Amino acid sequence: MNGVTRFLFDENTGAPFVNVLRSIAPLDKKHTVEIAHTVERFGLSAKDREWVPKLEQEDWIVISEDRGMHSSRGDKLPVLCWQYNVTHVLVLPALLKNGGQFEKLRALLAMWPRLLLLPNEQRGSRWKLKYANPERTQFRLDLKPMAPFQVPLK
Repeated sequence: MNGVTRFLFDENTGAPFVNVLRSIAPLDKKHTVEIAHTVERFGLSAKDREWVPKLEQEDWIVISEDRGMHSSRGDKLPVLCWQYNVTHVLVLPALLKNGGQFEKLRALLAMWPRLLLLPNEQRGSRWKLKYANPERTQFRLDLKPMAPFQVPLK
């Protein structure tokens, strides 16, 4: 790790959200963070199967709302990230359903210290960002290993 934590948001997150987070991140004087968007790095409508492999040798942490549950093309973001050793955080739908992008931002900021430690975790690990309590006042970041049935046969 080079001392910079790098977060890459996919197209499920709009550019305005990324710009807001980019403007807030420098307030954390203890950590250097780079925040990017897949549209900036790989162009509009880049397919996951095209850009995820390009991250294999880089230290980006992908943050997405795409859990790969409804992809009919077989290109499931969590599986691609696992195959190419790209650490990724999946924002669960309940956060967005119960507060939209503001709630997502609140969750990311609440978990900021933990997110900054992800470069120290095993590359390719999958994390889920979700509520920690029924009142929806706290958040947690859980490691979710890939289940054998989720991993495609080669």
